[in-house]
Amino acid sequence: MTTTLTLGQTTASTAHPLHSAIAVLARGATYRGKPRSPWWHQVAPAIILSIGVHTAARANLTTTDDAPPPVGQLQDVIVTARKLSEDIQTTGLSMAAFTRADLDSLHITTATDLANFTPNLELKASGGSAAQGLEVKIRGIGVSDVQFDTQDPSVGMYIDGVFIGRAFGPQFYLFDLDRVEVLRGPQGSLYGQNSLGGAVNFITRKPDGRDTLEFDAGGGNYGALNLSAHAGTTLIDQYLFATFAAFSRTHDGYTKNVYESGNDPSDENVHGARVALRWLASDHLTADLTADYSEQHQHAWAFFATAILPNGLSAAGITAAGDQPARYAVGTNPSASAISSISQDNSASGGSFLPTGIGDRGRSADDATFKGVSLTVAADITPVIVVKSISGYRTFDRFYATDLDGSPAAILDEVKSDNGDQITEEVQLISKLFDGHLEMLVGGFFLHEQMYEDESNGFLLGLADTDPALQGLSTQNLHTYDNRSEAGFMHAIGRLTDRTRIVAGIRYTDETKSTHFNDGELISPRLFSTLNEADTLRFNATTPTLGIEHDATKNMFVYATLSKGFASGGYNETPDATTGRISTYKPETLWNYEVGYKSTWLDRRLRFNAAAFLMNYDNIVINTFGQSSNNGGIGLETANAGRARVTGCEAELQWYLAPTLELVASLGELDQKYLDYGIGSDGLPIPPQTAHFFDAPKTTNHLGMYYTFPSNPSSGTFHVGADWAHRSRTWFDNDNTPASSQESYSLFSARLRYAMPNNRTTLTAYGENLGNRVYAVSSANLLTTAFGTALAAFGAPRTFGLELNYRL
Repeated sequence: MTTTLTLGQTTASTAHPLHSAIAVLARGATYRGKPRSPWWHQVAPAIILSIGVHTAARANLTTTDDAPPPVGQLQDVIVTARKLSEDIQTTGLSMAAFTRADLDSLHITTATDLANFTPNLELKASGGSAAQGLEVKIRGIGVSDVQFDTQDPSVGMYIDGVFIGRAFGPQFYLFDLDRVEVLRGPQGSLYGQNSLGGAVNFITRKPDGRDTLEFDAGGGNYGALNLSAHAGTTLIDQYLFATFAAFSRTHDGYTKNVYESGNDPSDENVHGARVALRWLASDHLTADLTADYSEQHQHAWAFFATAILPNGLSAAGITAAGDQPARYAVGTNPSASAISSISQDNSASGGSFLPTGIGDRGRSADDATFKGVSLTVAADITPVIVVKSISGYRTFDRFYATDLDGSPAAILDEVKSDNGDQITEEVQLISKLFDGHLEMLVGGFFLHEQMYEDESNGFLLGLADTDPALQGLSTQNLHTYDNRSEAGFMHAIGRLTDRTRIVAGIRYTDETKSTHFNDGELISPRLFSTLNEADTLRFNATTPTLGIEHDATKNMFVYATLSKGFASGGYNETPDATTGRISTYKPETLWNYEVGYKSTWLDRRLRFNAAAFLMNYDNIVINTFGQSSNNGGIGLETANAGRARVTGCEAELQWYLAPTLELVASLGELDQKYLDYGIGSDGLPIPPQTAHFFDAPKTTNHLGMYYTFPSNPSSGTFHVGADWAHRSRTWFDNDNTPASSQESYSLFSARLRYAMPNNRTTLTAYGENLGNRVYAVSSANLLTTAFGTALAAFGAPRTFGLELNYRL
């Protein structure tokens, strides 16, 4: 039996549920040492207004039998991608959805795993750390350097409808979810906020009135120990329900640090918890309150030198330390044994000229704390009008220190601490008019985000001990950011006939960004002779959507859409190389033309969906890391690089070849061409054919086979599954440099699961990256700079283990 929570019709109404929420939250606050009201002073009035709107009879609880489809038939997948509950097969956009059962059966445990099953999706932890940011690209559109607070993601991330301005943190671990939705293409009207390439929705499990208890425990190689638990209960019969969930993930470092024992990088030590309450205040009012907390204390991911030029400063630094540079260059296609160990020092052997404590030498750390609370209130105003409020608050605090060169010499080191918070509010009015012939959503959105960043970069600290001319290369940067975004939007679906619908939407966005930069040499902390400047930027955009949908037959659906996406501009992480002042970049815009086809065949045993698209992409933002030829400074350079045209397609197949044998396959293809790329340092246009889209492989494929062994119900059931995921060559910058790319590769995984007769206990044996394929996930090419080196971080090696799952 499944408990269904039903919102009925309104019998009384006194006011708009959150008519003043945006005004309450928009009052703002001061920051960093100045008086500021606690966040709950800002959110509480909105909450009180929301839950005090209606007074009516007791809420309805109805129970219905779960009705799974017959064995060997596909089940319906209900999504809320357009903020309405719809069948994925009649939703006019290209998307992938993973239910809780999908996540369990496919052993999808992190957000990175989603990319192996989703065409034209790149999703990975920045520099190997989810706390530093999630690099998300859909159809080649997205931001790669999200670990910098200047970089807004251009694929929107949402948790229970709450926009996540900084895409990082605990949701990377797909913790206690009901489903995940991946929306491909710009979401300009419904989502808006920098959802240029698409959106990823994480929908957590909600209290449903059932008494539940679930426990998962697993262990594997590299000392892996993964624990999670979920419990649900009723606090007040028919009124108030609660769930509590917690998780813990630990494993030893994937790479052994031979230089400093016990300081092994690429380990994991993450813990988190979530509490959720659902209040059925009346037949017409529901409130969902969720709070989460997570923290991690681990070492930073390992970076290796893939190439070291003999005449560069990196080679000189290693030689001066009494070692041989050739020992630390693992090559662009290293073996698994070549990256199983590293000599990582994190500046312990250099920088004696720095003041005590500056640069935090000798540490390797990836520590972070994340907290959040959200409130969603839904109220039936009339039988055909529902008002929903989604309020959210999130905060983070991070410390990161790493050795980027992978050698015992102090060459490239980064230390960063930052913190911040965000408040968001979205109000939606959802209506069904003219006997259901018109569904309309009208809403408003508000975001206020504040961040503080303290970053120091130590360069060639060993050589600089005896060469004062090199000491000025090392820098410390103190930056503050205050971002505000306000938007109003409308989205409508109108029935032209019983089988044909037209879709139209529009969104207006207004954003303001303010910053203050204090940049200077690390040797003279907080004197900041280089830069002490504030700046404010403002952007606005109107992003429309227009589409048509048609039910060609009962099991065949086609659609066509035209949509515009917008991603706001911002600040360069480093000062302008010529002027020494704050450098900025302009907003990106994108027009997407798309047609799609969705179908079900063979008595619901086969599902085939496909989409084709063309995107015109302007003011493309690119990132490069290197040394300025103008002032010798080193850092991240962010700039607009012209125009591009992107064409491609996605195709997804799910087929029950037999009642107990399932085939799943997908294909993503991209053809990305720069039309112009900007002007080079010589003042001449850069040939666009020499540039690549970064973190955007041309081809992404997946093939999976899953089989259930015939068995006697009294003896339990065995399931076996195997997956192949393939990616073509991936470039990590926009240059034709093999040192900044990863050649095509494939990953294999397999699972064997035994479900006991009571169907409450399962035991799973799993293996990931069974071929132990070494593949780069990011790189930096400094071969053309005075450093004379190229760097890379690599994905996880082969892992395997056992998991025990218990469901009461």
